[in-house]
Amino acid sequence: SVKSSSNALSVAREGLAALHETLEFIPAAGESGVKLQDAMGGANGSKFHTGSFKGSGAAKLLEVPLAGSVLSGSDLNTKIDQWVEYGCLEADAAAAIKAVNNDPSKASLKGHCFVLIGAGSEMGPFRTLMQMGATVVGTGTGRASRWTRVFDMVRDTPGELLFPLSQPQADMTEQQLTEAAGCDLTEDVPELLKWITEEALKFANVTVGCYVYMDGEAHVRAALAMDLVVTGLVAEGKTRGKNVSVAYLGSPATCYPIPSECRDAMEKAKDEVPFWQKLILAKPNMLDPEGDVCLANGLAVVQGPNYALAKTMQMWRAILLREDKIVVSTPMAPACRTASMTSSATMSAFLDGQAHFKPLVSFDSATASPLLAAMLLHDIFWPDSITHPSKTLPNPNSIFALKGFHGGLWRCAWSPESIGGVMAVLGKVWKYHPEGL
Repeated sequence: SVKSSSNALSVAREGLAALHETLEFIPAAGESGVKLQDAMGGANGSKFHTGSFKGSGAAKLLEVPLAGSVLSGSDLNTKIDQWVEYGCLEADAAAAIKAVNNDPSKASLKGHCFVLIGAGSEMGPFRTLMQMGATVVGTGTGRASRWTRVFDMVRDTPGELLFPLSQPQADMTEQQLTEAAGCDLTEDVPELLKWITEEALKFANVTVGCYVYMDGEAHVRAALAMDLVVTGLVAEGKTRGKNVSVAYLGSPATCYPIPSECRDAMEKAKDEVPFWQKLILAKPNMLDPEGDVCLANGLAVVQGPNYALAKTMQMWRAILLREDKIVVSTPMAPACRTASMTSSATMSAFLDGQAHFKPLVSFDSATASPLLAAMLLHDIFWPDSITHPSKTLPNPNSIFALKGFHGGLWRCAWSPESIGGVMAVLGKVWKYHPEGL
């Protein structure tokens, strides 16, 4: 499909159709499953009420925490150049981040609503959007501790968060709000779509972002639920004359095209690796390296088939939306030290050891999140963005080769699957992170 545009679109359409037709929605325990479209059309109203939490702080420029300091302005631009030089961030991604950093006022947030499915995601743009004064319709699971953390991210900002409540807000205390807030994405998706639609489409411009991660097969169900929200909101937005855009985070643990200069960098890296790396029987980080398409293979057994399916599902939807002239933001996100990653001893060791294979770098989520948020803003508010649907791409899959914040994977000599074990061992006995990065 990376060599044929028609094949790429056919694969995406048929893959998503198979998922939507095969999987069923079970309204309640013990009830029979129903077709997804029947379930989504059967919700006459929403069981949710709307909660509001407004911050009281002043707007901030783009800020990026790194190693105990906070980078902004020219200092941030300098660090971005260093990341590009090291090989963990592509030049087009750097240019997008700098554009937002240099002129944040161009991201006109007035009259724009961001729907964040998984507002509390460590990698998502929530904190940055709040700091810049955005209005966010955010969802999350019904755990008081999660909503306490989310409210804390809003408190000292000029932003406003709208969120689902199980009962009217009335005179609730903040503690009561945290206890009544939230939803179950996979169980409540018909009612959740109704609620999101009514709140978000009060605005002329809406961006809906998918940021939920779950372990195992739950990730597939969550990805499908997010897909139902996205397609439902886009369709209703068209009916009401609203401008709806869509956001995802690309995953390096999939298979995707990359720029030709990255292939050249991989070949050069193989010639320059330390001698010991040539003894570990590592495999090249490229599929069909002699062909006319540069295809990186990031699939990893440790991530499992459910993760691969869930992220591929989002890639399929992204290219179909863009084909339909919808603005889609899907920058590649690096492997980061998130709670889900570091909760696994194996993955944590993997992150601690990967920098031995230059130019791989693992980032803290607090560092990566605002950088990815800046790329989102650039995709949405800069019409000259290379990812804009008005720009012609050689293949629908080419959108995944743009704005790569890949942590070095696109320029590393070896496939992550073939060196993962060595990385994990090195991470346990010799943690390493390049100084200053």
